[in-house]
Formats: sequence, structure tokens, C-alpha cells
Amino acid sequence: MAGDHRLEGLMIVGFMLVGMGAGMLLGNSEAGMLVGMGVGFIAAALLGLRRAPTPSQPSSSRSS
Repeated sequence: MAGDHRLEGLMIVGFMLVGMGAGMLLGNSEAGMLVGMGVGFIAAALLGLRRAPTPSQPSSSRSS
């Protein structure tokens, strides 16, 4: 769904900004941004796995 991809994108950007802010506080915003992006991608992947459809049972074919 399009909403799922939008949420994943927002998670990546959000974690990147949090990481950049933490990096600024610690004196290295570039490293913080990369850490934030990494956490964002991992969180987005976990969200995608959580929302992935489970394999359904084979449907019986109807003949009319």
C-alpha cells in the first residue's frame, strides 16, 4: 500500500534527523546522521516484515 511506503519513508527521515541532532550534541553530526539513517532503514525493514502478508492457504477452485 502507498501508506505503508510513506510511513517507512517518514521513519527513515525521522531517525536521520534524530541521529543528526544527537550527533550535533556530541560534536559529529555526519556520523550521527549516518547512524540515524541506519536505524531508520532497519526500523522500516522491520515494519515491512511485520506488515508483510502471511502466505494464505491454497484456495479451492470453483467450477460452475
